[in-house]
Amino acid sequence: MSFSNVIQRRQALVFTLRVLLGYPRHRPISNPTAFLAAGPIDAVLRRQLQRMASDLGQDLVVVHLDLETEEPTSLSLAIRRTDTVEIITGCEPYAASETAPLQLLGDGVAWRIGERHALTARKPPAAKRRPRGIAVARRRWLRAAEQLGSVRLEGGRLLERGASLEASVDTNEALAAAAA
Repeated sequence: MSFSNVIQRRQALVFTLRVLLGYPRHRPISNPTAFLAAGPIDAVLRRQLQRMASDLGQDLVVVHLDLETEEPTSLSLAIRRTDTVEIITGCEPYAASETAPLQLLGDGVAWRIGERHALTARKPPAAKRRPRGIAVARRRWLRAAEQLGSVRLEGGRLLERGASLEASVDTNEALAAAAA
């Protein structure tokens, strides 16, 4: 897969998850949640996500991808607390129906986008409903990303593993440089 295709695939996965969770397609004035794609979670990425959430002043929804296939392997959240940033790994998308907004199940709660676009914790669905709801959500998400195809979003940043936000590069600038 070319560099351009990798970036566009990642953007499609992140954007469609964002929309299916109920976040606006545009950047709202109140923008407390950021969405991004990353490789597998490890100690280095965990620290990087904590630093990023703190520096941005936003909670993070992270799509983790297999770096060879570019398929999503898991989801994580970086939730800002009073004195720390909590990383919640192993989250699963969940949908109560074919039309319901997606939620993220993790840490014993269901995370959803609230009315002010912030991640809010709710009681999770009953255990017997989770397998079907996870399957429905994953199918809807991957189908929506596939239908979206290639996308170039404004405001995206490329960040090397372990680097600070100041070292990031605008995604569209990187795509233009790679095409030149």
